[in-house]
Amino acid sequence: MLDNTYKPWPSCRFTQHALTAFSDAMREHGIRAADIERVTVKTHPWAIMTPHFSDREPAGMVTCEFNIPHSIAMAALGVTRGPAWYSAETMSDPAVQAMRRKVDVELEESCRDPEQWYRDGQAGKLPTRVFIRAHGQTFEGYTDFARRPAPPGHCHGRRRTGGQVQRGNLASE
Repeated sequence: MLDNTYKPWPSCRFTQHALTAFSDAMREHGIRAADIERVTVKTHPWAIMTPHFSDREPAGMVTCEFNIPHSIAMAALGVTRGPAWYSAETMSDPAVQAMRRKVDVELEESCRDPEQWYRDGQAGKLPTRVFIRAHGQTFEGYTDFARRPAPPGHCHGRRRTGGQVQRGNLASE
């Protein structure tokens, strides 16, 4: 029970850092899906070495669960978190496919140390940087730690972004 991970998005825990940085940058800069020209995610080496993390045309539900371009597309397009992320209709939607093709996944140079990746048996510090090209400008998001929602029955929690602790009702974010 103590090793459970609560995730705000229905995807692999190693996509959560990219989703945290991406969603924070979209919200902070008022970016909408239609504004996005390109997204570059700089993250952990597994995303580069393991194709299912970075393939822009993932095949099937299981691959999509581990796929950063698919997860970014779901967040950008505002698809309701849950099974809809992996329905045949969603995965084959032309808008989803077009958004996935806009996402590049690259290595974040400060994320080379596997010792930092786990904390208490959970995904820990994975420095992740996201660059969103929109309106002819580039907007950046960054996080060291993925957002973690409050476990069921809890209203308040905290998250770490950019090395700072922010408190608030994470279940509503």
